[in-house]
Amino acid sequence: MVCSMSIFRRQAALLTLSLGLSLAVVTAVRAEPLSETARAKFFGSREDEPAEELRGVTEVAAGRSYLTGNEWNLQMFAPAITGLGGGYIGVGSDQAWLLIGWQRPQLAWLIDYDPKVCDIQRIHIAFFKAAPDYAAWRALWQPGANRAAHDALVAADPRDAPRLEGIYRGARPKVRKRIDALSTNLLAAGSPTFITHAATYAWVRNFVIEGRARPMVADLYGKRAMRGIAESARALNVPIRVVYLSNAEQYLDYLDTFRSNISNLPRDTKSLVIRTILTWALNQDYRYNTQPLGNFAAWLAWPGTIRLGRMIRPEDPPSPAPGSFHFDMPPPAL
Repeated sequence: MVCSMSIFRRQAALLTLSLGLSLAVVTAVRAEPLSETARAKFFGSREDEPAEELRGVTEVAAGRSYLTGNEWNLQMFAPAITGLGGGYIGVGSDQAWLLIGWQRPQLAWLIDYDPKVCDIQRIHIAFFKAAPDYAAWRALWQPGANRAAHDALVAADPRDAPRLEGIYRGARPKVRKRIDALSTNLLAAGSPTFITHAATYAWVRNFVIEGRARPMVADLYGKRAMRGIAESARALNVPIRVVYLSNAEQYLDYLDTFRSNISNLPRDTKSLVIRTILTWALNQDYRYNTQPLGNFAAWLAWPGTIRLGRMIRPEDPPSPAPGSFHFDMPPPAL
């Protein structure tokens, strides 16, 4: 199976060595607040009902709400997605803000089938609006920030603030620990993010203020939300350039609804699906994979692709270090 690992690694090295040039390239045309018509299309599509059960790659992981990410080398995606523009669709919580900072999309659908994760995204959005820089944003997650956090949540949504405030207080220790660990890792990696680079924080914050990020309950098996996103993106003439699935495919079979939800997304030649593949027993991290979205759709059209392992086989032997690779091998002929 041919994977363009050397190309991906050369891209990663190039990005690290030329941050100044990369940042100049990705300062895309400044977006403006959405028009009322565009806003209605973006926010008007229906959500799915919350999942009856939370799935997991192991029995221990099942039933758990992932209010923070646990992937520690997301910068491995940066070479592939920097400056792609278009639309972003992604599961999870804090991962989105790193990926959006690199991609610089026009619109971002922050999806998860767990409504608690969507609520964490609403809190992040409120804090981006309130905090002029990363230091102020981080301060909102520190002990003693209850009053400032309350004010930020009320300013963002007075009606929902009391409910979100309770979620915030419960999640704060874990989120604080996560962002501090990410800061250490990302500074060492040298990749610009909202955490490590003032201009990237300013871009992400402006993106949020312009109303271009939408948290929403969406199940990859659902029959409403993903279809609605596809219809909205087409109506707004926004190709989906990044679909971030984390490691969800490791506990999902490719049922018909999943196949149609992914294949129906508007895409072009720049569109990618990015995913992580668990290698926790080796390195407490993942392998980081990119794949053209059109190639993934072709694999989903092949009847034999019933799960991820039928398309991308486990690494043999597995590497003890987190790594990245690009997959674009065509599926077997029908």
